[in-house]
Amino acid sequence: MQTISFKTYIREDGILQISLPEHLKNTDLEITLVYQPILASKNKKNDLSTGWAKGFFEEVIGGWEGEELVREKQLQLSINN
Repeated sequence: MQTISFKTYIREDGILQISLPEHLKNTDLEITLVYQPILASKNKKNDLSTGWAKGFFEEVIGGWEGEELVREKQLQLSINN
């Protein structure tokens, strides 16, 4: 018996698609499915396709609360042909 563990997302249509290793093609298998819902922190779903929590970038981008960031003047690049 082999065990394969993974996380996935079941969409509105309720279909679970499972891809198995190439060497199992044309093989009879007995599959046992055991599932455990993932409890997301702050009641937010995870976007498992990217690995980032839903709303992560909306909360983080622009969220700097320290001293003002200042970009120094950039020097001109001189290219000699």
